[in-house]
Amino acid sequence: MPTRSQREPVTRRPIPLLFLLLGATACSQPRVSVDARLAGESAAAGSPVRDLPIRLLPYDRAAILDSLRSDAKQPEPAPPPDLVAQQQAQDSAESLWRGARSEAAALSDSVQALRARLATLETGSAAYDATQREIGRVERRQGEVKLSADSAFARFTRLRRVTGPRVDSLRTARRAWAAATFSPLDSIALAKAKSRGHSEAVDTTGAEGEVVFRVPAGRWWVFARYAVSPDEELVWNLPVEVTDSGAHVHLTGRNAKRQPIL
Repeated sequence: MPTRSQREPVTRRPIPLLFLLLGATACSQPRVSVDARLAGESAAAGSPVRDLPIRLLPYDRAAILDSLRSDAKQPEPAPPPDLVAQQQAQDSAESLWRGARSEAAALSDSVQALRARLATLETGSAAYDATQREIGRVERRQGEVKLSADSAFARFTRLRRVTGPRVDSLRTARRAWAAATFSPLDSIALAKAKSRGHSEAVDTTGAEGEVVFRVPAGRWWVFARYAVSPDEELVWNLPVEVTDSGAHVHLTGRNAKRQPIL
């Protein structure tokens, strides 16, 4: 059996120089971090939004959409004023119902706590009688809140039955209009990216609601969308000037645009 020195030497393929250069270039590019946080007064106070796809674009997507919208042969279908009023009334009724339901839950907790306290007091004592009176007051408020919640829910349900079919019809018309109007978006965006010599970067936020990109210095746009309900979403299209030292962008409810989901 041939010894190791007599065997054919193992050939170690060198790593292509191009790959080394690309890796070195990527690592040397500025670092752009983007974090998404909602429901707080500031980016640091909000809850992180995880699993949110974020795109770093070398072009202004909103400007392209505005241009296509202005060139459309037909105007975008708009909701009639009476439908807007009905939806506002529906939203108000839903808000009242959810608020009353939340208050009812808090009152129920209060009654349980008061009854637990009552069990520790001496029957007939001043504290016992005061606690009983407080239980009665809270239970009366419970009854009032229940009536309010039932009334608001009935109004919300009645309005939704009326607006639902009209909203669905309008949404279908808007989707058809958008499909026809914005069909050139991808080709225009690709041409703009090629003219700048950059490609878009895409990533998804992790548990801390953050992503990190490595891109060349210059002007970029952070684009993301987040559904806050079946009918409404938050959309970000924020310009960012990436310098050699990088950039940091906060996505919050305050710097997003709210729009209906088509």
